[in-house]
Amino acid sequence: MDYLDQAAPRIASDRPRDRMHALAAIVLDLAATAERHLVELLEQQGADTASRVQFAIAAAQDDPEVPAPWKDTLRPWLALPTLSTNPAIVRDRLASPATVHAMAKHYGNALTLWPQLWDHAREWASARR
Repeated sequence: MDYLDQAAPRIASDRPRDRMHALAAIVLDLAATAERHLVELLEQQGADTASRVQFAIAAAQDDPEVPAPWKDTLRPWLALPTLSTNPAIVRDRLASPATVHAMAKHYGNALTLWPQLWDHAREWASARR
């Protein structure tokens, strides 16, 4: 998601553990975002993604190196609601804010615990040698 792309450059640690904790904090911040702000983020992401795909398809249509059968296959995709940038259509195809909040919370919690799990697995493996 663009939210992570924008926040990730702030993660500068050389230690993987610290990077995982910083990423977890970003994802948990998203989980705690107000519903209205989250909806805005999701709508922007949905419209931006559709726009980028439309642009890529249009570029393929204009590329003389792209085989005609592939162009014929891609052309109808431009009319799909999935690639619409119409705000109402974008809104209709998004996951609910509750779903995104829950997923971000679970993923953020998993990222928080991952370094401990990694350490435990490494200790377990070295004890078995």
